Amino acid sequence: MKKSITAFYVETVLLIAAFIAVLLILSTVFGYARSQSREARRLNSAVCLAENAAEAFAAAPSGEGLLRLLDEGNAALSEGADGVVFTARYGADRTPSPTGELVVTVRVGASGNEGGAIRGEIDVADAASGATVYHLTTAARGGAS
Repeated sequence: MKKSITAFYVETVLLIAAFIAVLLILSTVFGYARSQSREARRLNSAVCLAENAAEAFAAAPSGEGLLRLLDEGNAALSEGADGVVFTARYGADRTPSPTGELVVTVRVGASGNEGGAIRGEIDVADAASGATVYHLTTAARGGAS
């Protein structure tokens, strides 16, 4: 009788140890999946913002036109040696925000004109670190200048 009770206790301890090991492994996997999901959401937002900027770039007749199309209260337009530079900040949900997490920068004519098309470089960067989340190069005929 005593032998079967000892075996029961040993088996119970082993099952509890296995259960704890499975819980630890699954919590690590779910934690990693959550961080990957957050990163995918951020990249998706960056791609959408870059696409919107590229469409506005193609439609804008000038740098001021680009500003009118994309400005929602927090944008800036400047001119320098690199051409016209448009900058705006957006939240993770892609809404304009002066304290947004993502910074969209459009450089118009940054790399010169090719075959009559005006080139645009669009960068979406993390506002905190400055690291580029997404980069898009586009060109438009008669677009912003």
